Amino acid sequence: MKTPVCEIDAKSGFLCPACQDRLSRGELTEADVEVSRILHKYLEQFSLGAVEVGKAIDCGKTLVILTESDAGLLIGRGGKVASVIAKDYGKPVKIIQRTADLRKMVEELILPVRVLGINEVFKGGEKAWRVRIKRSDALRLPMQLSSIEKVLAQLTDQKTTIAFE
Repeated sequence: MKTPVCEIDAKSGFLCPACQDRLSRGELTEADVEVSRILHKYLEQFSLGAVEVGKAIDCGKTLVILTESDAGLLIGRGGKVASVIAKDYGKPVKIIQRTADLRKMVEELILPVRVLGINEVFKGGEKAWRVRIKRSDALRLPMQLSSIEKVLAQLTDQKTTIAFE
C-alpha cells in the first residue's frame, strides 16, 4: 500500500522528521496523515496492499480521496472500506481515481450533476479549465462550489472554475 506518509508513520501514529518537514511545508495535510493511519489500520482486514492514495482533501463536510490505483479497491465490496474510512474520519467520503480523462474525474466528483462541457481557457498567458454545468443543477452539487474548485485545481494542477449555463 502506498500512502502520502511513510509506512512507519502510518503504523506508529507519529511523524518522522521527513514527513513532519513535508507537513510543515504544506506538501502534506492533516487529512493525508489521518487517512494514511486509518488505511494502515485496516490493511490486513480489507487486503489493501495494492491501494495507492495520492492525496486526501478535507472539503468541510466531505473528505475527498484521490487514488492512483483502481478506485474500486479503496471503495471495497459493497462500499465497506469507504464506509469504514467515513466512520473513522467522521465525514462522508468521496473516492476519485486520478486518470488522464479530465471529464471522467470531474463527473465522479460532482455526481449526480452532469457536465455539459470542459473548456481550456487562456487568460493573461496562463492556462485554466472551465467546467460547464446547467444552472438548474447548481443546487444538486454534492459540495460547496469553492470546495469543488479546490479539488479540481489539485486534480489538474491548474486553476479550474465552474460556470453555470
